[in-house]
Amino acid sequence: MAGASDTGVSPERLPNYIRAVAYHHTERTMAASLRRQLEYFRRRYRGLVEEDLDTFFANEKPGKSQKPGQSRREKPGMIISFDDGLVDHYKVAAPLLEEYGFRGWFFVPTALPPMAAAEQRAFCEANGLFLPPDSGERIGMNREELLDLARRGHVIGCHTMNHRRFSGFVDAGLLDRELKFARLALGAILGAMPRSFAWVGGEPDTYHPLAQEALGREGFSYAFTTMSAKIRPRADPLMLHRTVLDADMPYPLFLAKVEGFSDLTHLGRRRALEARLARSGGRASRGSSAEGKA
Repeated sequence: MAGASDTGVSPERLPNYIRAVAYHHTERTMAASLRRQLEYFRRRYRGLVEEDLDTFFANEKPGKSQKPGQSRREKPGMIISFDDGLVDHYKVAAPLLEEYGFRGWFFVPTALPPMAAAEQRAFCEANGLFLPPDSGERIGMNREELLDLARRGHVIGCHTMNHRRFSGFVDAGLLDRELKFARLALGAILGAMPRSFAWVGGEPDTYHPLAQEALGREGFSYAFTTMSAKIRPRADPLMLHRTVLDADMPYPLFLAKVEGFSDLTHLGRRRALEARLARSGGRASRGSSAEGKA
């Protein structure tokens, strides 16, 4: 056991901010590098799940319920997420997360878990899921693996039905298929409706205002981008920014990204997104541009 993470939040121990990160591939050859990254997170952050995010947003100001004499230097929160519902997330990432005291957030294209293994490669190639070079016949997690992760305390979220970006033409049929029916299908697998969603793609035009409105209408509580910024208590819960990491990236680059370099490099994209949402009358991402200056 590598040592338990200081996990969870209460109204008396609210972090000032949350850092959310996003991974994709986690092959076994990446395990040593991922382990080193998790050790860094264990020392500096508290791992969070959905209930902790509820508490964070229910209390507008961190520390407002703090008891007299209590330290204000709480660890920031950490959300460690994995996109695309890959079987390596179950076999490699989840056991490592648990070894370090974390629970992961696994975002799944809902069409993938019930799909026959022989059909998965064609699905991934047709829908823009990048395949690891040594991927076997079965690429995605199945129903049993998703249920097992949920039983072990991990968060299972939706990543559309077919790994669909919301750029270009977006209509009611597309929104129903990729959001409404995707959530219903994942809920049928899990026995409970998923509350969290991860947008597909990182370009500003993929975060369509009609899709953002539909997320709230369909019952999602949280939605995550890949536009890198700290999450503050006044952030829009349907536009929470994550920092994209690779499980096998050089450690100095990993440190630079999680310590703020990615926030700066994504500042222009976040501002472009906010301007686009403002022009369309959509929900702006409250306060995120300021993060690039922090």
